Amino acid sequence: MAWQAGVAQPIPLVCYLAGVATTPTEPIVTEVNVAGAGYVAATNAATIEGDAGEVAVLLDADEMGAWGFVRVTGDNGSQGIQPFTGEADYTATRADKLDNLDAAVSSVGSSGTGARTVLFTLSDGAGTVAGSLKTQVEDASGNLVAGPQTTDTLGQVTYYLDDGTHYLVTPSTAIWQGNSETVTVSASAAVAVTLTAQSLPVPSAADKYTVIIDAADEYGDLVGASAWSIKILNVLPRGLSTANLVQLTEQNAITTDANGRATFEISQETTSLTVAITPKLASGASGDTLTFTVEVSADDADDAGIVYFADLLHR
Repeated sequence: MAWQAGVAQPIPLVCYLAGVATTPTEPIVTEVNVAGAGYVAATNAATIEGDAGEVAVLLDADEMGAWGFVRVTGDNGSQGIQPFTGEADYTATRADKLDNLDAAVSSVGSSGTGARTVLFTLSDGAGTVAGSLKTQVEDASGNLVAGPQTTDTLGQVTYYLDDGTHYLVTPSTAIWQGNSETVTVSASAAVAVTLTAQSLPVPSAADKYTVIIDAADEYGDLVGASAWSIKILNVLPRGLSTANLVQLTEQNAITTDANGRATFEISQETTSLTVAITPKLASGASGDTLTFTVEVSADDADDAGIVYFADLLHR
């Protein structure tokens, strides 16, 4: 993005140590390199804005040139570098070009149109970032304010918001539980959002596997509770202790939980199983029932005894 040249601006950035977002320790060296003139001490020291490496540096008007870099280095070796570009004031010619827009800017959505720059960093709070995760900002009534946007490889996404209370909403995925983070905006800032990783149900006995089905609608979004109906039609070889899944699911189908996940257990002696799945579409209507017969072996299970059904479909 571009900041306003010649106007004091806060520059948010995240510091890393050995590839992990890490808060820099004092003494902290804060430097700015304006238009390639070389790094010099910045007028204002960096301020810590979170517990996962987030800092901000307020550049004064003289430091906000046409382009440059901000560098923050902690005594512990944690360092962050943020490039910036500055735009000049709008001229009459540039202002006239705005008349070529065929819709209100507010209708375009995406990153928002507010006066505050808010950089969100999403992670588990212990160094694992949430990359490629869809986000959007809503108001208290659930109305869309900005977005959707997807986090980058650092788990970061930037929104431009007005002052007030907003909610950064993320959906449930195979990796992360859904979340709605309350954010009170009164200035540009860097905000750390801690997400909860999906927990994996380990098998109840050493001779069993847990099979996991993560259910998504036709747009790739994980579904909610009871959205998919799953029945086990056949388990081979015959006579296994978990073959009663066939009888059980005829009466009570397995359904997805609130995070779009369904699980069941099979004997480790299982060689194949046939599963019927009735999905629910994004519209709320039920889709056609699909039947899958898959083979199972010890190579399909991880060290915890967990088998992902999707892996069985793509062998």
